[in-house]
Amino acid sequence: MDPIVPSNVAAAVEGTWRLGDSYLVTISRSGSRLHVRQQADVRLRGRREREAEAMYDAGSGTLQFPGIGAVHPAIVMLRPSGQGLNYAISSEVSPGKWTQGLWQPARRA
Repeated sequence: MDPIVPSNVAAAVEGTWRLGDSYLVTISRSGSRLHVRQQADVRLRGRREREAEAMYDAGSGTLQFPGIGAVHPAIVMLRPSGQGLNYAISSEVSPGKWTQGLWQPARRA
């Protein structure tokens, strides 16, 4: 994983995206890195916010960053597609054991 993101990938994902009904991410460039501001409405906890730096995985072409989990730690993965952006959110269900979220289309906000 690398914090340096190729410029074509950064251009494809920069902006504000809605991941499902209750998760919003705003991705902005900071040199060759991507900064992510997140907002989520979390069941039983209300609105939560978090900032993170995206890491790029050249092998899979995905961006990853720590997300907002309801109870357990979460990782948000983004993958540019021909139609825009797809996302998946994985959760740690017990130490070292993660569920793989399903890939779904994100919507520009």
